[in-house]
Amino acid sequence: MKYFDRFLTAAALVVGLGSAQAQTAEQKLSFDLSASVLHYKGDMGQEYTNFEAEGIAPGFGLGFNYYLNPSFDLGAHFNFGLLNYTADEGHFTTEVYNFSPMLKYKFNNGYLLDEDVKMAPYLIAGPGISVIKVDGRYPDDGREEFNYSTFNLAIGPGLNLPVSENASLFGQVVYNKPMADKLDGISRGEGNDAYLQSSIGIRLLLGRQIDTDKDGIVDSKDKCPGTSALAKVDDKGCAIDTDRDGVADYLDACLTKAGPKATKGCPDQDGDGVIDSEDACPEHPGTKLLYGCSDTDRDGIADHLDECPEKAGSRFNQGCPAQKKSSELDPDLLERIGFAEKEIIFEVDKDELRGSSKEALEDVVSILNENPDLNLTIEGHADSTGEKEYNKQLSQDRANAVKQYLLNAGISADRLEAVSYGETQPVAENDGKTGRAENRRVVLILSPKK
Repeated sequence: MKYFDRFLTAAALVVGLGSAQAQTAEQKLSFDLSASVLHYKGDMGQEYTNFEAEGIAPGFGLGFNYYLNPSFDLGAHFNFGLLNYTADEGHFTTEVYNFSPMLKYKFNNGYLLDEDVKMAPYLIAGPGISVIKVDGRYPDDGREEFNYSTFNLAIGPGLNLPVSENASLFGQVVYNKPMADKLDGISRGEGNDAYLQSSIGIRLLLGRQIDTDKDGIVDSKDKCPGTSALAKVDDKGCAIDTDRDGVADYLDACLTKAGPKATKGCPDQDGDGVIDSEDACPEHPGTKLLYGCSDTDRDGIADHLDECPEKAGSRFNQGCPAQKKSSELDPDLLERIGFAEKEIIFEVDKDELRGSSKEALEDVVSILNENPDLNLTIEGHADSTGEKEYNKQLSQDRANAVKQYLLNAGISADRLEAVSYGETQPVAENDGKTGRAENRRVVLILSPKK
């Protein structure tokens, strides 16, 4: 029994090697080393239930197993063992050498049990060839020694316990039935000789486990292959999603509040693309430019701040239309600003001012410098050629270009406003070149400071 005890001690040392793994599609091959005890049953009696030291005999085994699929492994096993028995009919010692191809059925195949269970039961079975050496002493017939070979059938249950990244412990009890009835040296033609081989052992996985996406979960266990290396994953290799909104934590700007992918996992209850924490109007859809608030008349002033929300206007007039011809202003001044606006010309389909516009713009600068109590609204207009949104943006860009020129000339920003009306306020028909040219314009509106 010392041999058996030493084997148990060596097996226990394996437990501290690392995280538990089992044989996989990547590590198809494993090597078994086991210690065993044999229990006899035959013509002279049976020892199946006798576990006293003098009633059992030691053995060992070697084997290789090849992974076929989650349910089956194919193995090649060699086992050696001794059988001892003493009865009134005599005493015998038999050496058994057995080679068997084995088919293993694994219950942790993903159907009956999860593949990664900590204790994995299995069933092995297979035919084999046994070489048997018998040394028997019998009161009536004296001593007999003989060798013979025979076919053997083996079947039995086992249990596998992964204990490290590349090793596991296993235990199994295999019933062996030799075809020749001479294990005990007595052949009565009844075919009742058999033995149990109870084993514990170490199973070493050969080869290297593959982790293609480098997330720490090998491919055979990875339910989410291709996970980003930046992601923290769970024990199944799937990116952790704390708030379960479908946006992995490493992409989620709001880890504890569910939200759509479009807003990086942050809540956006009105669905306008502006997250609630940055949305000044979180219950009503709006635009990013206005921090999530709506602008019905598209004058750049949010509806809740606009005194005329359905009519485009100027911020100088709290969102209401500016007076085109104020009776408070000098008619000569209005004529002068009106002449200047007609001379402001842009390159075709661009917001680039033509050189010929400089003189008109310098006159606008002079007007504003001479009248510090006046503000200026710069309106951009377009014809109906092309898409509405494009025309509105081009008009805004052109109004901005005029504003920027004036800013560069030293006019204070709080006196200037650039707005776009696109094609919404034509002054002529758009079905001819002349009408379209009149509609492509910049309008300059002077108004007293309030």
